[in-house]
Amino acid sequence: MEQSFKMRRLEDMLPKAEKDDIITLFMALQRQNFALANTVTNLVKQWPNHLPTTPEAPSNAGTS
Repeated sequence: MEQSFKMRRLEDMLPKAEKDDIITLFMALQRQNFALANTVTNLVKQWPNHLPTTPEAPSNAGTS
């Protein structure tokens, strides 16, 4: 709900904004997008292909 309100407020204010302010905001958001994309890419590269498993002791259930 809060995000919807903020988006509506931005949409209402955008036509009144100065072009230079919009350009500044766009460039800042683009830099942030690149930083987040690089971070996700690096995390995926470092993610293990398979999860390590620990050896388990053999079960004694059902044996006499």
